[in-house]
Amino acid sequence: MIWAGISANDKTPLVFMPKNVNINTTVYQEQVFKKYVFPFKRSHPQMIFQQDWAPAHSAISTLRGGISALLRSSEVALNRKNGPETKNYPELSTLTISSSAHPGKSERHN
Repeated sequence: MIWAGISANDKTPLVFMPKNVNINTTVYQEQVFKKYVFPFKRSHPQMIFQQDWAPAHSAISTLRGGISALLRSSEVALNRKNGPETKNYPELSTLTISSSAHPGKSERHN
């Protein structure tokens, strides 16, 4: 798995997880949220956290612990437009990668 956070003004480091690691709730919270999301939030207090409702992201312990702590710790907006009811719309969680080496050519990744 590769994880990254982006904003209009900055980006997080790319996080590469080993192939043999199952990204469950605990791994997501410990290896991504605490190590990358919280520090990024501290240096970008106006960030908007865009939830995509992947299983590890939407676990009750992630929502109560991670996101709630993130929201309590500062005035960070949580984009609620992309809530659990939208996970039936694959285009909301599709990543489109465009290559500057091949203008007009892109790949969709679900």
